Amino acid sequence: MNLRRIEYFLSVVDAGTITAAAAHCGIAQPALSRHIQALEGEVRLKLFYNNRNRLQLTPAGRQFVSMARALLTMSRHVETVVGSLASGHITRLHLGATPSTVRYMVAPFLATLPSTAPTVLTREVDHYHVYDTLQHGIDLVISPTPCPKEYSFRVLGHFPLRAYVKGDHAWAQAQRTHVTLRELVAERVLAHSTRGVSRHVLDAAVARQGLRYEHLDECDDGSTMVALSASGHGVAVTTDPAQYGAYGVEIMEVGDATGTLMQDEADAGPLSLTLYAAWDPEHYGATTIEGLVGELQAHLKRTRRSMRGSTVAYG
Repeated sequence: MNLRRIEYFLSVVDAGTITAAAAHCGIAQPALSRHIQALEGEVRLKLFYNNRNRLQLTPAGRQFVSMARALLTMSRHVETVVGSLASGHITRLHLGATPSTVRYMVAPFLATLPSTAPTVLTREVDHYHVYDTLQHGIDLVISPTPCPKEYSFRVLGHFPLRAYVKGDHAWAQAQRTHVTLRELVAERVLAHSTRGVSRHVLDAAVARQGLRYEHLDECDDGSTMVALSASGHGVAVTTDPAQYGAYGVEIMEVGDATGTLMQDEADAGPLSLTLYAAWDPEHYGATTIEGLVGELQAHLKRTRRSMRGSTVAYG
């Protein structure tokens, strides 16, 4: 269907006469009349009556007006999208991440972006299927699991797990900054279920050290775990930020039962997760996506400095 003829048809509808529409479109009246006749031939409908030198829409013509306007709108949208595809410019971007990542990392970052930045729409996915969504309409993912080789990626950072306790717990009273894994497993531990990557990191460390949990409860929601720890129901191990007055410390894999670390053990650092941002290198907007990821990296660095020891949740 000839879109120019659709435009001429709507000009006649809006102007009310061929003469006025021809002047608006900048073409001769006879030429405009021929275009209208040709359109009627295309759609096989009589669109106008000629009522005393003024065109009046037929019932079919009135029905066709809304379809014609929708067709033009869609055509212009397609032109805009194709232009974006050709230039690599993205106006709307879909991001896949875990619920904690969306809540505590992505949303605060989006609040800092200017109105000229792409509109980022999020989709919550579970830890072990994040990368699959890149094949199903998602433009960018953030994941605590290593990136498959077929995608471009950046490491957003290494973020420590934290153990949260009630304010009157001995660790809080002593203003401890870290505890050892041996100290942790002697407590009543509240941990994510094995569906969470942070749980696998914790379990792997416990196994490496030949330890076991004295008491372990599982919970899938980090905020609930922190709330339970704040009320004295155990030690919550999660990447969620400090809430409800809970006191958080980092977890060192090695060290003795008193929390004392040798220098080489302290240099090893706390238990942590690595966070990846990944995208399809063949994506038409790969350059824009990579730039956005760079901004996220800078935002996370600023956030970690300002939080003074708190952490961002993602696993």
